[in-house]
Amino acid sequence: MVVSSGTVDLRKGADLFIQVAFKALKKRPNLKFVWVGMYNDEWLRHLTAIDAHNLGISDSVQFTGEKTNPIDYFASADIFLMTSREDPFPLVCLENASLGNPIICFEKSGSIPELVGDDGGCVVPYLDVEAMAAAVINLADDPILRRGCGENIRKRVLNNFTVDKQAPVIYDILKKYL
Repeated sequence: MVVSSGTVDLRKGADLFIQVAFKALKKRPNLKFVWVGMYNDEWLRHLTAIDAHNLGISDSVQFTGEKTNPIDYFASADIFLMTSREDPFPLVCLENASLGNPIICFEKSGSIPELVGDDGGCVVPYLDVEAMAAAVINLADDPILRRGCGENIRKRVLNNFTVDKQAPVIYDILKKYL
């Protein structure tokens, strides 16, 4: 399962999520795409439903809406897809990485490409949905690569981005200015 998460809006790339799913599903119709997050815009709710229907992928693409247990979806995922056009350093990527889910994201979309690096998933050219779909297929088809990327990004998060690691850094910054 390929999962994404966030408010369903244009900044988060809900429209791009549909496009990536369509391109990947043409080659791997057994894939499932799930977006966990609430709609901020009724127009976009309508648009994503129409696009999925008209592209013939409604059975393989699900928008769950807001969930109190998103971690359950992340734990069931094989790949985390970040289609954001801009997102500074989303917590959802750290959550997925800590579960060993490799991340696919766009370059120039925030700081997650640095987290992913060369071995934690795949960073594709900005808004290149063809490249993103190809990366989904590549990871979906290669369980050894997928697990390796997932373990690499998991270690990176656990070694650098836990509360134990970051709280002292934040505390020192606050102490410096207070």
